[in-house]
Amino acid sequence: MTFVGIDGGLANTGYCVLDLYGSVQAIGVIRTASQRKRRKLHHADDLVRRLGVIEEALQKVFEVHAPAVAAIEQFTHLRHAGAAAKYMAAWATCRRMLVEWCPVLIPHPDEVKAAMGLKRTASKAEMIGAVRAAQPLVEWPVPKGAWEHRADAYAVARFVMQSDMGRMLVKSGGHDAKV
Repeated sequence: MTFVGIDGGLANTGYCVLDLYGSVQAIGVIRTASQRKRRKLHHADDLVRRLGVIEEALQKVFEVHAPAVAAIEQFTHLRHAGAAAKYMAAWATCRRMLVEWCPVLIPHPDEVKAAMGLKRTASKAEMIGAVRAAQPLVEWPVPKGAWEHRADAYAVARFVMQSDMGRMLVKSGGHDAKV
């Protein structure tokens, strides 16, 4: 039995799969660079292509790990309307993929930080530090941009494990639990 955490985004979608004991089974970032200018694509065509990349990659993660419960961090706000629209499209794609596979939780970012023992005002650096301390054996990538998405996805997965639904599944050993 596994728990999946998703840090949704259009350019970088982080994912983390934890087993029943909290060990990382898979962790990574799905990257989708814009090819609009290079391929002379319309904005909408490039967006559809990028969402397809996210959907295909998440499909593979779900097929391999068959999550019992998943979560995607709640959308809060972005300052630029165009960026917000793209983010929401990516978030909706992730959420739809999750709903097809298992029950989905949508925690607020403050709840995710609390799952890592952090205050609601914690910075990205503090989140990365807390996750690296919790999972010292996980290989962390050199490009710093990938750290934050992996760390956020791990924290979301840990939130799932600590949720009422996650605790019920852990307590039952993953067997015969009614979700």
